[in-house]
Amino acid sequence: LQRAILLQICLSIFEAKLRCPATRPHQLLACSILKDSMPFKRYIIEKMDDSLSVDKLIQENGFMNKKMTAKDFMQLIIKQLRVISLQSRQEFERILEKEY
Repeated sequence: LQRAILLQICLSIFEAKLRCPATRPHQLLACSILKDSMPFKRYIIEKMDDSLSVDKLIQENGFMNKKMTAKDFMQLIIKQLRVISLQSRQEFERILEKEY
């Protein structure tokens, strides 16, 4: 249960956009955090899920020889967070079904 909730909260934060009058929406988290911050990269791997390894995601999605922008990094993380969040929620629902 805790894992499912944590992943859903994190996904919501990563997907959140700030909207200010007369400006385009901007990501709540700066995309460059993922690209440039090793402590942040380590944190999401260690505390959330090792499938969020940016290096692993780059290899799996065929970006090895392409220059990636910070926005590309963010999109990879959001995509993977959706996958593991859904898996975690489904696992939680299966457990609830067995108990009730």
